[in-house]
Amino acid sequence: MPRNLPYDRSDRIAKQVYQVIASFFYKEVTNPRLNGVQITNVKMTKDLSIARVYFYIPGDKARQKEAKTALEELSKTIKHTIGVEL
Repeated sequence: MPRNLPYDRSDRIAKQVYQVIASFFYKEVTNPRLNGVQITNVKMTKDLSIARVYFYIPGDKARQKEAKTALEELSKTIKHTIGVEL
């Protein structure tokens, strides 16, 4: 039975995922290639199977490429952290 709520469950979960990732970067990331990386937004699909994490990397193209590579290397750890926290 659908309820007329002003928000979706996917939006609430996306906010929680955002908080987990942001605190993970603040507390646990020590990789110098990821200094200055900012998580800007998280969007979830309605079935909660896919989360898109948007981020900002200041600097030139070479620095952005290094940070993107470091983020890809760290993705499994981030996924694990999300699973544990949520």
